[in-house]
Amino acid sequence: MRTIAVSSGKPSTPTPPGDYRVYAKIPRWWSVPFREWLPYALPFVGGIAFHELADVSTSPAFHGCVRQSTTVAPWTYDFAYVGMPVKMIAKS
Repeated sequence: MRTIAVSSGKPSTPTPPGDYRVYAKIPRWWSVPFREWLPYALPFVGGIAFHELADVSTSPAFHGCVRQSTTVAPWTYDFAYVGMPVKMIAKS
């Protein structure tokens, strides 16, 4: 078991709670709406994914994705597999 620090979607663009599965492993995924590369992408619902980004806020601040630091994302990417369950829990 491992705990990792992440940043999720802000209130206006939240990370959707629910039960999902990783549907792809993409080493370098291009985000069309935000015009940037998302390294170590693990999409699990629509265009929302776990991915690396240097800016990982300590509070929800982004557009739905789950951002991970440059040290954590490669580990998560290697650990994950297509079909792996993802349980996103909403803050109460």
